[in-house]
Amino acid sequence: MRAKQSAMLNWQTHLKLLRMRGAIERQSLTVHTQQLRVQLSPQHWLDSASELKGGQLLAQGFSLAAQHPYLTAAVTSLLVKRRWRALKWTGLALAVWQTIYMVKEGRF
Repeated sequence: MRAKQSAMLNWQTHLKLLRMRGAIERQSLTVHTQQLRVQLSPQHWLDSASELKGGQLLAQGFSLAAQHPYLTAAVTSLLVKRRWRALKWTGLALAVWQTIYMVKEGRF
């Protein structure tokens, strides 16, 4: 009888822990979603860009391009047309640079 009560207590404790973990994960998801919403807002981008100087803005742009290679590739493909040969080579160089950067960072 005592073993049965102990097992039931363990099970109830386990369920409480699972419920608490679920509540914490839901709260964490809510907080991270709110932070992402703020960071992706155009107003936040304009505020952060206005605080940067020219070189810092360029470095921030390269950092953004390195973090989001698919976005950079999409923008580059929109800009590149058949007659803009120099822009094509620039896009290719940027793609190669991103690949090298990602390999060095160990994300590839």
